[in-house]
Order: sequence, then C-alpha cells, then structure tokens
Amino acid sequence: MGWVLGVGPWGTTLNQNFVLGYKDARGLRDVGNTETYDAQATWSGIKGLQLVAGVRNIMDRDPPASAQGQTFQVGYDPHYGDPFGRLFYGKITYSFK
Repeated sequence: MGWVLGVGPWGTTLNQNFVLGYKDARGLRDVGNTETYDAQATWSGIKGLQLVAGVRNIMDRDPPASAQGQTFQVGYDPHYGDPFGRLFYGKITYSFK
C-alpha cells in the first residue's frame, strides 16, 4: 500500500510493506506478521534534472525469525524478509534533450 503526494516540482511517496504470518518451511514454527515503511522524495525543478532521496525500512525492523532450511541464510527467510535494516539512498539524473 502506498501514498503519493506531488506539488509543483516536488513529489513524495510513503509505502507500507506487509507480509502476513505463515508457518516456516518445516511447518514447525509460526512466523509472525511483519511490516516496514519506506519513504521517498523527488525534486525536478530544473529542466532535465531529477533528484531522488529515500529511506527503506524507516523504523529499522528486523525480519521475523524463521527456521527455514531452503537457503544458506540462518534465522530468517530471505523470501519474505530483508536483513539489511534501514537503508538510505539517493539518485541524480540528468537528461540531455
């Protein structure tokens, strides 16, 4: 689910990522629900230039614990969770047109 707001050269996005709880691969353990939020802002006030800045997993939530054994990762299921935590990013794009 996401929310988008744009005013003039500015744009913002807030996104919620939700994963419903499930039983892990062995069916022995319940893995709880998890949700994270991402935010992004853009600016395109100069012709051909766009600046983007954002944050993934704003609240720095860990993925839910899982006893999955399908991959080499231990303690979480990489199909449903991301161990990186909070991540800041930025991008500058210029188009010569």
